[in-house]
Amino acid sequence: MLAQILCELLELWHREGHKVLIFSMSLKILDLLSSLMETTRYKYLTLDGSTPQDERACHSSARLGAQTA
Repeated sequence: MLAQILCELLELWHREGHKVLIFSMSLKILDLLSSLMETTRYKYLTLDGSTPQDERACHSSARLGAQTA
């Protein structure tokens, strides 16, 4: 049920042109969200403690650049 609500919210926000950031301190929740996102048409990126620092900086810069372009 929560997955359905999240999908409905994502659809609404996508239609309105919003970007979404979901933050979690739990790796299990991040895994569940990744599994859910694989079933959708949305692009997503998961960053966790195992993501190397230089890779995080690269992803962050790319996202910020896309927002200002």
